[in-house]
Amino acid sequence: MESRGGYPASPRRAENSTSASSTAGHTTSGPPTPHAAQPATNAYPPPDIAAPPIEPAVAVKPPPPVEPGSPSAFGGDDVNVSIVLPSGRHLLNRKSIRLDDSVMSLQRLAEVQLGSHHVVLMHNENRLDMRRSVRAAGIRNDDILTALVLPLACIYSNEGAFAAVKNDGSVVTWGSKNTGGDSASVVDELAGDVLHIYATATAFAAVKANGSVVTWGSQDNGGDSRAVCAELAGDVSDIFSTHGAFAAVKRGGQVVTWGSSYHGGDSTLVQDKLTSDVRHISSGLAAFAAVKHDGLVVTWGSRLEGGDSSLVRDRLAVDVKHVYATSGAFAAVKADGSVVAWGEEEKGGELTTAASKQLTSGVQHIFSNQSAFAALKEDGSIVTWGARKCGGNSKELSAQLSGDIRHVYSTHSAFAALRSDGSVVTWGQKENGGDSQSVQEQLSSDVTQVYCTQKAFAALKSSGAVVTWGNHYSGGNSETVAEHLTANVREVYANDAAFAALKQSGMVVTWGSWSTGGDSSAVADQLDSDVQLIYATQGAFAAVKDTGTVITWGSRKGGDSSGVQEQLNGEPESPRERAATA
Repeated sequence: MESRGGYPASPRRAENSTSASSTAGHTTSGPPTPHAAQPATNAYPPPDIAAPPIEPAVAVKPPPPVEPGSPSAFGGDDVNVSIVLPSGRHLLNRKSIRLDDSVMSLQRLAEVQLGSHHVVLMHNENRLDMRRSVRAAGIRNDDILTALVLPLACIYSNEGAFAAVKNDGSVVTWGSKNTGGDSASVVDELAGDVLHIYATATAFAAVKANGSVVTWGSQDNGGDSRAVCAELAGDVSDIFSTHGAFAAVKRGGQVVTWGSSYHGGDSTLVQDKLTSDVRHISSGLAAFAAVKHDGLVVTWGSRLEGGDSSLVRDRLAVDVKHVYATSGAFAAVKADGSVVAWGEEEKGGELTTAASKQLTSGVQHIFSNQSAFAALKEDGSIVTWGARKCGGNSKELSAQLSGDIRHVYSTHSAFAALRSDGSVVTWGQKENGGDSQSVQEQLSSDVTQVYCTQKAFAALKSSGAVVTWGNHYSGGNSETVAEHLTANVREVYANDAAFAALKQSGMVVTWGSWSTGGDSSAVADQLDSDVQLIYATQGAFAAVKDTGTVITWGSRKGGDSSGVQEQLNGEPESPRERAATA
C-alpha cells in the first residue's frame, strides 16, 4: 500500500495503494497514486465552467467482471480514456494511461485543463473513488468519463488533523496542533494558489500552482523542509510519503526527500540514482521504492523494512512495472508477470516455497494488509504470502480463491475478496474480519464494494444495504443503526474504528467506536440531509454539505472545527486576519 497522506479521506478500502497507511495503520494495496500534480492556470473555479452538484446514482453498480486474458481487463498495461464535461466538451481525447495508475492521475489531468482542483470523475453514472486504480475502477479501453467541478472545499487529512483547500486556493486547518492542525507559521504561504495537500502521519505538504511546496506540522516527520527549500521552490509535480518522511518528484523525475531519516527522509546514499527519470514511488511504513522509466527500482529508508533491496538488486534492475508494500516489505511485479519480494520476512519480504512456484508469471496486481500480500493473477486466482495469522496463508480457501476474484480489500490483519458473482470470501485474523460466517448468507451475492476500519468490514450491496462483520467495537456490529442500513446507502466512509454511511438522501448514519466518530448524535440534526462528501482522520469525520458547510465530529483529532467554522463556511479572510484568530 502506499502512504499518500493528505488524500481526501475518502472511503478506506483495501485496494490500490502501494504502502502501509501511515495515517491510520490501515493498509491497502495497488497504487492510489496521482502521477502528476499540476499547476492551475486559471482562477478557482474557472469562470466558464459550471459547477453542477453530484447526482447520486440510483443504484450502486459494480465494476464489470474480470475477463481473464482480455487486454481491456487484466491482459494489457494501458488503456485509452476520454474525459468530457456534461456539455460534451472534450478535456482529454483517448489519453493513454496505465491500468495500475490511479483514478486520481486521471482526475489531475482533467484539473490541468480546467484550472480547478475540485473535480470528480463519473463513470456509468457513479462517482469514481480517486484512490482506486484504473483497473480496479473497471475502466476499459475507449471508455468516456465525465468531469464535474464541485463548488465545495476539498479536505485532506493525516493522523490527527484536517486541511481544507477552499475554492480560492486558500487553506484552513484544524485538529491536533502537533500534527498540522495549526498552520499559523505558514499562514501567508497558504493564503492562495494551493492545489493539493499530502501528508505523513503528523505533517502536511502543500503543492502550489507554481510547483512550490509549503510544509507544516511535526518538524521531525516532514513539517520542516528548510534543508531542501531551494529544491522545493518550484517544478514539484507529485509527493509521496511514509509514516514520517516525504519524497517529492519534480517534473524531470528528480526526487527530493525530507523528514525523519529512519522513515526515508534521507536519500543521500542513493541520490545519484534519483536525479532524473523517476516514474513512480511506492512507500511502506518506513521505506521508499522508486520505479524509474526503464523499470529500475531504487530503495531507501529503514533497511530492515524494505529500504535495503541489495539481496534482489539484479532482479530489480529492469522491467519492473509496479511496486506494492505492507508495513515492512515490498513486492514488485515485473513485465513478465513474475514477483520479486524483499524486506521483513514476517511481513511478506520473502516468498514462501508454495507462493514462489505460483508467482513466476501471470500476476496482474497485488493487494496487501499490514503484514501479508495477496496477488491477483490474470486467471482471477489469488496467491498469498506473509504473516499467516494476517492472511498470508489462504490454503484452506484455495478452491474459493482459484478464480473469478475481482478485487481484494483488507483490514489491519484480514482480507476480503470480492468475486465476479458478487459474493465475498474472507480470511486472516478472525476477530478482525477474517471470519464472516455469521453474515455469510448476506455476502453470497450482490456485493458491489467493501469498506474497512482497522478491524472490521462493511459490504455495500447493489440494493444499497450494508452488511458488517469483524471487531464489534471497530464497526463490525451495526445493530444499533441496522434499520438505516437496509437500503439506499450510496457510499461508506471509515476511519480507524468507525464507519459513516452516506445515504441517497444525503443523510449520514454512523456506528463503531463512539470516541472516533461512531457516535454523531451531537451533530445529528446537521447530518440528516444534503451531505455530499465525508472525509476522515484517524479518529474523526468531516462532512461537506451541498452548501459547502463543513460538519465535524469525533475525537480531538479533527472532530472539533468550531475555531475555524467562520473560515470554512464564510468568505475568505486575509492572511493576517486568519493568523489573528489562530
